[in-house]
Parts: sequence; structure tokens; C-alpha cells
Amino acid sequence: MAARQRFTLYDLEGKVRPWSPHAFIVRMILNFKGVPYNTVYISFPDIRPTITKLDPLLSRQEQLTIPFLVDNVKKTTVVDSLEIAAYLEKECPQTLSVLPGGIQPLCSFWYKDFLHPKVLIPVLKMLLAPVCNQVLDDRGAEYWRRTREKRFGMRLEDIAGSEESWMRLWATLEPELHRIGKALRSNKHCYLLGNTPSYPDFSLCAALAWAQVADERLFKKMVAAHPAIWQLWQTLGVYTGGP
Repeated sequence: MAARQRFTLYDLEGKVRPWSPHAFIVRMILNFKGVPYNTVYISFPDIRPTITKLDPLLSRQEQLTIPFLVDNVKKTTVVDSLEIAAYLEKECPQTLSVLPGGIQPLCSFWYKDFLHPKVLIPVLKMLLAPVCNQVLDDRGAEYWRRTREKRFGMRLEDIAGSEESWMRLWATLEPELHRIGKALRSNKHCYLLGNTPSYPDFSLCAALAWAQVADERLFKKMVAAHPAIWQLWQTLGVYTGGP
């Protein structure tokens, strides 16, 4: 049995693990920083009960999702990948920084106003059925299908099940990936900000890691969208593993 570390990452259970794009961000940052941690995998229906047990105040939030990180020394639970990254910057100042120079507000803008709507939503639609049918555990799959079909108003298989619908979604995603690739290429270090990898780089690679687990075809097309994206993945993809 692995020794208990200071930090515990809560990630989503699945037939394949890890697989969650949001948890991948935190996992990669922990690995990049060299911070030891344990992982607890939980199914979708267990998210709220688990957080309620860890921190009743957090359970009052309307929407709760993975990842969350528990500091077992300070008895603190932190939710949201960017907030977790900021917490690790504060608590592990001797490690490599992923939020240098006060860039947290810029990272919030990057994620909420660009990466999420322009990249993650098309990817989500393309992966809805593969994640449900090939990746999730049985309880998680039932929850995923029920909530996502209610959200989108149709069967998961009908959202991107045909080649035509899949390619239509890809046509919205590819130019955005190309824009990101051009931004990476404009920096001689091939990172989105500065000369070292930071939160935006890890959040992009987390989306790539998600696709790699759920749909190899989509992953190959994403990393081939621009040479700089492949270069970034070659550099940071090694941080997707862990306990």
C-alpha cells in the first residue's frame, strides 16, 4: 500500500484511468512540480457526497465536479483546476511555477473565454458517446448518459455518431487549434506564455490527453492540426501519468 502523501487528488473512476480532462490539468501540474500525491478515484454520482464529507461548506455550491485536491496536512479541500494550481504555487513555493508573474487572471480568461468554448465543447460533443461506452465505469456511464442527453436533448450517439456530424464538429475545432499552434510557434520556446510551461499549456495538453484515451482518431487529428501543438505534446505529454 502506497504511503499517504500530503496531497490527495480526487479523480474520476473509469474502465480506463486516468481520463478526466480537468483532472489531467492538476495531475500534470503535480507531476511537473514533482509534488508527491495520492489519487482517489470516484464515480460521478459520488462527487457531491464525497465533497460534503470532506468540506460541508463546499457542498453548498450548485455545481461540483472533479478535480478537487485535499491538503491532508492543513485539512483543506480545493476545487477547480486553476484554484488548485494557485494553491500549489502558495504551498509549494520551492517547485517550478505554472503561474509565473501573477498570470492567474489571464489564465482564467484563457480557459473560460477561449479553451472551454472553442476547444473543449467541440471535443466534448465528439467524445460524448466514446466516453460513455468505452471509458466510464457502469455507474458513471449511467449518470453521464442521463445528464448529458438531458443537456443536449438527444441520444449521445446522435450528436457526433455519423461521419458528417463528426466532420462538422471537427471543422469548427481545427481552425481554433491552428490559431493556438500559431501562437505557440510565435514563441521560440513553444509555450503559450513565456519561456517555461504554464497553466494554459497544461490545460491544452489535458484536452489532448482526454482525446488520446477516448478516441485515437481525434487525438491524432488534434496533434496534427499544427506542428507546434505536436511539439508541445511531446514536451508535456509525459506528465499525464501518475498514481
